[in-house]
Amino acid sequence: MSPGPLAPLRLLHVPNEVIEGDQVGPRAAFGQMLQAGTLAAYAACPWNLELRRAGPAAAATRLLDAAAQLRPDWVLWQHVGADAAAIELLPLLRRAAPGARLLYHEGDLYGRGKPMPAATRALVRAADAVALVSHGAFAAQVRTLTRAVVLYAPSAADLQRFGASPPAPPPEPAFDVVMIGNRVRSRLPWRRMPGAAERSELARRLARRHGPRFALWGHGWRGHAGWQGPVAYAEQQQVLRRGHVAAAWGHYDREAGYFSDRLPIGLLSGVPQVVNRQPGYRELFGDDPPLALGAGVGGVVQAVDALLAMAPHERAELARRADAYARAHLTAEVVYPRLLREAVRAVGVAR
Repeated sequence: MSPGPLAPLRLLHVPNEVIEGDQVGPRAAFGQMLQAGTLAAYAACPWNLELRRAGPAAAATRLLDAAAQLRPDWVLWQHVGADAAAIELLPLLRRAAPGARLLYHEGDLYGRGKPMPAATRALVRAADAVALVSHGAFAAQVRTLTRAVVLYAPSAADLQRFGASPPAPPPEPAFDVVMIGNRVRSRLPWRRMPGAAERSELARRLARRHGPRFALWGHGWRGHAGWQGPVAYAEQQQVLRRGHVAAAWGHYDREAGYFSDRLPIGLLSGVPQVVNRQPGYRELFGDDPPLALGAGVGGVVQAVDALLAMAPHERAELARRADAYARAHLTAEVVYPRLLREAVRAVGVAR
């Protein structure tokens, strides 16, 4: 059951952005909450962007001034990464916003081949609540570092770019199977990204099986059969709609409940999706999931074949169900308000 309504909050949002405003989803979600009166006040301050643009002193001044002016009840800080200047900033932020709770949202996973940066550890330890995009081994690792409440907030797509209206049926596609994903390689086994080898194997097997009817987009595949080049983030759905079926293998493929935002973007594309099955997916998607799940690389290949054997109207129905599921559960407009309500209630209970 979803948490019910709370008294309107004052929220200071610290998004991780490359261009100011590019965290479209959470900004839109909180903007809608402000308009609806479920937030009493809202301001976004991309500290990491200001850090690169003007240096640590100017970035700190902008964030601390925003905190002093807004007087937030909660600060939501997203993905600090390796920006060590955040470590010294944390106590200053606490003084600028006395009494405010800190919710740290980490959209990346850390583990084999990708150690957690010191700044991330500092935010995790300082937070009152931590939100993660998985609830498996990484969540267990985080719980050893902090006394904060640890919550699950799955990766989400924003409706502004990826689903403002239900997708029209795509025209007759150029390919049977399309795949988007970067190829990440390392010569050192202990530094390989989990799932990277399986992703490469899936691309190889799909190319061999479907020949020129297979198309592949992403970085790191130059010279690979079917490679079409990289794809811009906002253009992923246009690429997916060039196939009857879209296939993928996610990184961190043994992490419970994890997927990147490519999955909800795909679910909103109007094209049936086939992905690798991993822990937590049955609880998330149910016994009759709105996408095809393959056990192992061979299982994904077989699931692609099964979808291609369906009548077009059957594939269209699966895509319709996927769209409905994503809109109900995996858009930023759903995930972020729910996360904020869960954090407020959980921290109140914990204290």
